[in-house]
Order: sequence, then structure tokens, then C-alpha cells
Amino acid sequence: MENINRIKYIRNRKDLPDSIVLGKSVGISINVHIGNNVTINDNVSIKQGVMIGDNVIIGKGTTIYENVDISDNAIIGSCCDIGQNSMILHNVTVGDNVTIRDSVTIRSNTEIGHYSKISAGTIIGNNNILHDGAYLGKKTIVANHSVIGRHAHIYNNTVVGSDVVIGVAVAIGRFSELEDKSVVLDGMNIEKYSYIMCTA
Repeated sequence: MENINRIKYIRNRKDLPDSIVLGKSVGISINVHIGNNVTINDNVSIKQGVMIGDNVIIGKGTTIYENVDISDNAIIGSCCDIGQNSMILHNVTVGDNVTIRDSVTIRSNTEIGHYSKISAGTIIGNNNILHDGAYLGKKTIVANHSVIGRHAHIYNNTVVGSDVVIGVAVAIGRFSELEDKSVVLDGMNIEKYSYIMCTA
């Protein structure tokens, strides 16, 4: 396989599919599974136990830590950190310079904007959009079909329902809950332990 000369370090070389495209100085550790038609760009580091599905693209300078599972058709941007034991499911797009901490789950068809930060233990459901610079605190839950605006900060243990719209530069205090179809307007500051209802 001609691509093998570009690898900085790798074990179990025989496990690499012929269809893989590798950049320069890629590091792949032990017990890593890589699917078909995967592109791994320059200076990527993949730690042991990682599972990567088919048709995945990983941007340059990204680090994927132990036991991460990335499903088919995901796109991971450049200079990202994906914490150990996290799951990124089908058709997820992660922008550049995103930090995803340990044990995060991001479900299918969700988009994470550039420079966003997802704290440990957070669960993000299907078909959500987090715009650039969004922040989710530890153990936050976002259900499905919600939109979180640029530079919005949602703090620890908050629950965001389905079809919720959170505006630009919103701050939502910890242990809050947002009902399905609720709307938080740009720049609002919501106190901790708040309950936001749908007004429709």
C-alpha cells in the first residue's frame, strides 16, 4: 500500500483498507478499525480502540482519543479534540477547532459549528444545529431538531427539548429546562434552575 509511507506511527498495518487516503504524519494506535473510503488529513492522531466507519473525513491536526466511535459519513474538521468514549453517529458534521470532551454522544445529522465546545457527558440528539462558538456544559441534553445560536452558552445539567430555538449570545444557567418548541431570543440571560415554556 503506497500510503503507508506517510504514516508517522501505526500498529496492525494489515487492518488498513486499500481505499484509505492518508495525509502526512498521521498517527494511528493499536486496535483501531477504519472503514472504507476514509480520508485522514495531515497530523491527525488516532488513539487506541477507535472505530471509524465508512466515508468519514477527518481534518488536519485533529486528535481522536481512546475508544471513540465515529459512524459512517461523518465529517470532522481541522484542529479538533474528540474526547475518549465519545460517539459521533451517522452524517454528523463537526466544524474546525471544536472541543468535544469525554463520553459525549452526538446523534445523526447534527451539525456542530466552528470553535464550539461540548463538555463531558453531554448528549445531543438528531438533526440539531449548533452555530459557531456554542458552548454546552457538562451532562447537558439537547433533544432533536433544535437550533443553538452563535456563542450561546448552556451550562451544566440543562435539558433542551425538541424544536427549540436559542438565539445568539444567550446564556442559560445550570439545571434549567427548555420545553419543546420554546424560543429564547438573542442576548437573553436565563437564571439557573429556570423552566422555559413554549409560548405558542
